[in-house]
Amino acid sequence: TNSSIRFHNYCLNNLIGVWQLHSENCTRTICAGNNVVDYHGSDFFEEEWFDIVFCLRADIEVLNARYTDRGYSEIKIKNNIESEIFQVLLEEARDSYDPDIV
Repeated sequence: TNSSIRFHNYCLNNLIGVWQLHSENCTRTICAGNNVVDYHGSDFFEEEWFDIVFCLRADIEVLNARYTDRGYSEIKIKNNIESEIFQVLLEEARDSYDPDIV
């Protein structure tokens, strides 16, 4: 419906504004040094922000049990497990940063 579309556009526009503000604050904080950043992706962070990048991995049986306990849908579980099997986030980190720091 039109009201639903307007609501989603409003949320998206506000989310973009919040992200821009958050990004500016992150830049100031991270550039100050001595930080640990924990996030589920890496391709949008500036390379100069980091001295080293760790990509944590988990056994897929452990992940499957965790996702099931959280009530994730079968498709979400499948997508997350495949992402782990194919090392999607590790490859993203390797593509985004100097391989010597990943």
